[in-house]
Amino acid sequence: MKYISFYGNLYHCPYGRRLTTCHVYPITHSSFEEKFYWFEGLTPAEKESVVKHHEQCARKRLKKINH
Repeated sequence: MKYISFYGNLYHCPYGRRLTTCHVYPITHSSFEEKFYWFEGLTPAEKESVVKHHEQCARKRLKKINH
């Protein structure tokens, strides 16, 4: 349940198109279920890396929207 707030990002990028640097980008066209199982199959360190990347990306993209 630690990543419950992240799962929505597997379904759809909150900023529209996924960037090619997004960890989920290579599986963008997979079903939500497939993305969910992909994420669940990652090690804890890999999950943290994916979430950290998302948070950094979201901050950058939000900053661009607000300027």
